[in-house]
Amino acid sequence: MLIGEDGIGPFRLGMPIPADLLKEEPDKRYTARFYADAQPLEGFGFEAPPVFVAVLGGPFHAWGKTHLELPPPAHVAKRAIMLARSGKLTVAMVVIASPEPCTAKGIGVGSSYAELRRAYPAAQARMLPGLWEEPSCVVDLEPSGPVRVFFAKCGRADGGTGASIDPGEKAIRVVVAPPS
Repeated sequence: MLIGEDGIGPFRLGMPIPADLLKEEPDKRYTARFYADAQPLEGFGFEAPPVFVAVLGGPFHAWGKTHLELPPPAHVAKRAIMLARSGKLTVAMVVIASPEPCTAKGIGVGSSYAELRRAYPAAQARMLPGLWEEPSCVVDLEPSGPVRVFFAKCGRADGGTGASIDPGEKAIRVVVAPPS
């Protein structure tokens, strides 16, 4: 499956999750949790393609701001599922942690940093405050582009936000999200 500039498979940034993908066991697909510095994140996990789809407009975002680090009650999940099935939640971000999907140039989870640099010579590596791991080392495939590749180990390259990544380091995640 191809990772594109606007998403992967049926999941497109800014578009609703196709309702037919939420017919079976949506309560098992729904996830709501906090990441980084207590930022609410909610969405749905899928197997084909193997992705987590974070959504905008869900009830956990508002609920989580006043209930930091608490698991959401059942009514939050039920509301999110109802909103998603009715097309009222839109795809904010697609997180890929499986080696199967890749970009048109063959880069995906498990690709080395050297392979990424050969395929995308203009790619920009930078460090971010910890999102899922500390620090978050991310490579924008295109400057200000929506496809980012995460690596677990990196160091500072220039004292600023630049990152130094070992050429053999393997990608642990690919994220498609609007440029930040």
